[in-house]
Amino acid sequence: MFVDFEGEPDRYLEERRLKGSPLRDLASMLHSFRDAAMTEAERRSGTVAMASEERATIEALALAWYRWGAATFLAGYLDTAGDAAYLPASREEWATLLDAMMLEKTIYALGYALNHAPNQLGRPLRNVLQLLWG
Repeated sequence: MFVDFEGEPDRYLEERRLKGSPLRDLASMLHSFRDAAMTEAERRSGTVAMASEERATIEALALAWYRWGAATFLAGYLDTAGDAAYLPASREEWATLLDAMMLEKTIYALGYALNHAPNQLGRPLRNVLQLLWG
């Protein structure tokens, strides 16, 4: 189920209505996929006492699911969009722009957590580090 199509709640409505790159929406979807995977990994590893190796395995599986889902989603998007004029001409430009928008979305989520849920900074911090250093 998809929810939250109105945009970022901390931004003014006028700002959310501005037309922008569709890659921003792709970055938002990819962020949501990652967040869903990591939320479930945290839920599963936090319910019982378990070894750190098992916790690491759960996180690795969640990241693998995210990467597979993200790659499948992006491949479907590119198959549909083709050589649309609104996409960068080269794959390198496309990947760089999408990476930048993913980082922007992840940093926004970190700021949102700092302002609204400072006791839940672990996942946003890990997401930023994973984007920066793989």
